[in-house]
Amino acid sequence: MSAMESQIAPPPVLRMEFALTEDEFVRGNSIPLRGNRLRGMLIMYVVAAACAAIWWFGRHDEYFKLATAILFAVVGIAAPSTGRDTLRRFYRGHPAFAETNVITLAPDGVHAETPSTTGLTRWHGFTHFVEAPQFLLLYRGPQNATLIPKRAFASPEQLEQCRQILMHYIGRTAIENRPGFPVARPSVPVTPITPSES
Repeated sequence: MSAMESQIAPPPVLRMEFALTEDEFVRGNSIPLRGNRLRGMLIMYVVAAACAAIWWFGRHDEYFKLATAILFAVVGIAAPSTGRDTLRRFYRGHPAFAETNVITLAPDGVHAETPSTTGLTRWHGFTHFVEAPQFLLLYRGPQNATLIPKRAFASPEQLEQCRQILMHYIGRTAIENRPGFPVARPSVPVTPITPSES
């Protein structure tokens, strides 16, 4: 095989088998939601600070303003544990999340099989992938990710092989901003088409 052929040859098929534990489900699904959670906490703290400032510089006998500030601060502080508890309840309420997953990276896409489902996501359906300390996350948008725990790999060499396959087929490690519709303004004026009268 020539050097040119080896560069364009598709990477080999790679297969992993695992069952997500509750803790992995919570930690893995917290990664895509981190931005929203931090944004929500920031909003809560800003509202709490604004209510406290209104109380501080206004009439001190209006304790509902201070109580509102305290309430928003407490909600902001509790947000991370509330989110984790929600994910834990979700995992416990859906037994399919604990099923054995067989993920196969193949030239036509990512095949996912469990005892109850079978699916294929073509490579162009992934926007990017991210490597976290314990997971590889294959994203189909800003928050929708397929989790692959690193413990599913038989060896460090297999993990490296997976990285190479993902770089070959997905290539992006951050989401790209893609223009929506319409992509560009037309360079010539567009005249609407009207039905001709007979």
